[in-house]
Amino acid sequence: MNSASAARQDRPSVTRRGPFARGLVLALMTLGPVSAISVAGGAAASTPPFVAVAGFVLREGNSGVVQAKPQVTLSAPSSSPVSVTLATSNGTATAGSDYVARTATLVFQPGETLHTFTIDVLGDTAFESDESLFVTITDIVGGSIDPQKPFTSQSELRVLNDDPAPSQSAVTIEGSEVVEGNFGTRDAVFTVRLAPPSTDPVSMTFETLSGGTATPGVDFEQTAVGVAFAPGETVKQVIVPVIGDTRPEADETIRGVLTEATGGALITTAQAFVTIRDDDSALPSLSINDVTVTEAAQGPLSIAAFKLTLSSPASTAISVEVSTVNGSAAAITRSQKGDYVARTTVVTFPPGKRTQTFNVVVVDDNRVEGSETFGVNLSNAGGATIARPQGLGRILDND
Repeated sequence: MNSASAARQDRPSVTRRGPFARGLVLALMTLGPVSAISVAGGAAASTPPFVAVAGFVLREGNSGVVQAKPQVTLSAPSSSPVSVTLATSNGTATAGSDYVARTATLVFQPGETLHTFTIDVLGDTAFESDESLFVTITDIVGGSIDPQKPFTSQSELRVLNDDPAPSQSAVTIEGSEVVEGNFGTRDAVFTVRLAPPSTDPVSMTFETLSGGTATPGVDFEQTAVGVAFAPGETVKQVIVPVIGDTRPEADETIRGVLTEATGGALITTAQAFVTIRDDDSALPSLSINDVTVTEAAQGPLSIAAFKLTLSSPASTAISVEVSTVNGSAAAITRSQKGDYVARTTVVTFPPGKRTQTFNVVVVDDNRVEGSETFGVNLSNAGGATIARPQGLGRILDND
């Protein structure tokens, strides 16, 4: 096996390329939030999303292939395709004997935010230490790596040994729950168990790793410690400080992982989660109404004005992604005239604001047809829950 430090020197580097903007943008009007309309390409231009690859832990198996499927995510849906190229590289695991090396390009179609990158891990019956390999984003088209989180361009895949040694003790980890609090810190407790007790000293490493919904440095303090069992001991606790605040938010989770067991012990349960229960005021809920509009009610164009409403005024800034979606009515594209101009944007409610408007341009097509419909979807709300995720736009024909 190559060492992890040597392998990291061979990791591929990340190359970023900006998105290629297509479509002729026509500034048709300035009513409400409508400022730019892409007639040829569909939605108005938006900031390219951030791309991240998550870690993954699995047992190797005794034969054949076990598939690891780390998740590759976009921070927000994109209005144009985003391609992401990833490649594996050795850590302590070696390509060819422990896993099958792979390089592949994943393509996120507009609206998609999640893909998986599949890696074949080779099973065996040899007792050995846990091993690792790396998955690195080597190229991006249409997105970028979050400059505030450069570590999201690479993740570690940990392959856990599942072949017991004679008289081997099993190590497990359990999570718990903790109420967040409004200030200071509170203890999130992970419980580590060893059974049966060992006659020799046993140790392992505990780390808080990506995979939970809580953010290190904001919701909890990143923790990495050794856990040691003296002969005969069977239970240890690991404390992770949880940071209190007064922000209304959803419950969140911290992921704790055990690795590198010594003393002949086998880690049979490698990860657990602690749930942080929010104790602040309930989040306001967000909804959107339905709108009916007649073609050419205002000349060659009409405006379908959708109203976004909070159940209570925002105490802090609230944001939500709003995007159109085809129904029986179709958005204008390069190859067809269409019935309306597709649009995706982020709507923000400043503190004290309760309503906002999302305008959609409807086009007179001079075709005799029945009433048609399209949808306006709400997603990825920050600081609020979504009570009604879709509004219906109905276009009445005037021909």
